[in-house]
Amino acid sequence: WGENSHLGIDGDKSKKRDMNDKLRKIKMGLESFCNDNLARPEDERLAITSSLIQLKATEIKEELLERHLAAPGVLADEEAVAIRAFKGSKSWACLMGNQLGFLSAARGVIKWSDAAKSNTALYLDANSRNPPKPKKQRMEFTAEEKLGILQELENTNAQNKTDGAPLVTVEQICKKYHTSKSSLHRWKQQYKNGRLQELAEPGSGYKFSKRIFNDKLYVIKKALNEFYNENEKARVGERPNITYTMLQARAIMAKEVLLERHYVAVAVESEKMLREQQREGAALSQQSEVGVVAEQHGGEAAQP
Repeated sequence: WGENSHLGIDGDKSKKRDMNDKLRKIKMGLESFCNDNLARPEDERLAITSSLIQLKATEIKEELLERHLAAPGVLADEEAVAIRAFKGSKSWACLMGNQLGFLSAARGVIKWSDAAKSNTALYLDANSRNPPKPKKQRMEFTAEEKLGILQELENTNAQNKTDGAPLVTVEQICKKYHTSKSSLHRWKQQYKNGRLQELAEPGSGYKFSKRIFNDKLYVIKKALNEFYNENEKARVGERPNITYTMLQARAIMAKEVLLERHYVAVAVESEKMLREQQREGAALSQQSEVGVVAEQHGGEAAQP
């Protein structure tokens, strides 16, 4: 590593450990690259980041393996095996950057210029091994918009059926509105149980909301919204000022009422299942008794 190496300045033990490091040549290459980068004119420098370290480590790995393939012996057997298996993870790059002193205060705070940051971004874009995948365009819709899409599909197909024209498929309507078949199916289920229509009503408080169906506290929020709407209908002089404490108390009250209703429903369902089991048990017992009687009569009839 040399006397001035930032990866070998912790004494003899550290130097010995570095000499036994199978990735030592990759780390040496990184240190050399970082030092050369600092020697460049300021407008040509690259801002050292973990992503840049990750990419440069991969480039150095490939160069070392190519040299070893062309001239066996450049790498020891153990080094070659370790370097081939080297993945250069993000966490490794961060650790390496800290050891080099570019991602920590070991060298003092390095303030990279906007030009250096821009150079790094351009370098990563041009040399990245894993370019980011384009994100799928996925639209979000309010309850009212979802109702409109479902009604459009239903009305269009009804008219096409009358005219003898081809029906609009789910794939076509999904492509038109940049949504998925699973989303459309979920909307249909919400339409069948009436929840979509309920949320699309002007007084629901969710008419223009786009992310509401996965809210596990929806029923409590609905109760608070109903309380607020009732309060708004009261006369100005009779209308209490709504405070956080009042909303908190209302939310707890709504929670207790909902839990009580839930426990009652569970108890009723359990009792219903118990009665059905008892009826099934009684029916089986009766069938068993009838079978025994039939066997007894059959045995008596068989006697001479």
